[in-house]
This record gives sequence, structure tokens and C-alpha cells, in this order.
Amino acid sequence: MEKGEIAILTGQFGALVLVILLFSNFVPGGASADALSTPTIGAVYWGPVSAGVQLARGGTTTVTTNATTVTVDYALAFSTTPASVTGTRLCANVSPNDYGQELVYTNFTVDYKTDSFTFVPTSQPLGAQCTYTLQLTDSLQQPTIWEGTVVLKNASAN
Repeated sequence: MEKGEIAILTGQFGALVLVILLFSNFVPGGASADALSTPTIGAVYWGPVSAGVQLARGGTTTVTTNATTVTVDYALAFSTTPASVTGTRLCANVSPNDYGQELVYTNFTVDYKTDSFTFVPTSQPLGAQCTYTLQLTDSLQQPTIWEGTVVLKNASAN
């Protein structure tokens, strides 16, 4: 090859690399920050979203009605899916002779259309202070944890 041909090929190769780098920023899931973002747990509701009782992340929420489900909104990075969901409830002040009860949840329903999941049962004991800990892990094995406490007073349902 002659020097002129080598220079032309080098220039064309360099231009191709620049075009690929430029357009990769516009392709979903390309070289964007989404590929590196972690999952998040957003709002957590005592019951269905329509009930409107949002639980405080890292805080305590007092409720007067027991819920049959807890609904959790989440967000994931582009092209990832939930790989696992775990949850526990640790209750204090259950009864005078009981220092605490732990419940490990195994029944989760994931709704991929609304990016939410629910778990059952709550059936929280009246007067108990229960801390709920939820962990969502995405298909890239990136976890996120949410924790909040619920106090049930004067329950009108089980």
C-alpha cells in the first residue's frame, strides 16, 4: 500500500469510530448512564395505591386500618428486570410476654406493566410496631433496600 492509501484508510477508520461513539449516546441502553444505574424502590403503600396510604421510608407511619396487601412501586435500569424480591416484618410490642415476631414474606406478585409488586398478608397485630424491610434485586444483580415502620392503632379490619 502507498502512503496516500494508508492515510485515507486511517482517516476513514477514525471517522467511523467517531460516528459510532456519537450515535451510541442516542441509542437506548447504549453508552448512557442507564446501564450503570441501580434499581430504586419508590413509594410503598399500605394496601392498594388507590387507598392512598403511603408509608414513610426510614420513618414510622401510624395507621388505623389493617391492610391485606402492601403495594411497592419500583424503577429499574433500561433493559433490566426484577431478579428477586424479598421482604421481612419484625414486630415489637406484640404482647406483654412477647418481645418480637418476625415474618418472612414468600408470596410476591410482580406487575411488569406498572413496575410494582405486592405482598401478602399483612395482618399486623393491633398495637404492634412492625418494621418492614424490602429488597429488590435486578437482573444485573444490583440490590436496593427499603425499610419503614408501621404502627397499627384501633384497627377496624384484620
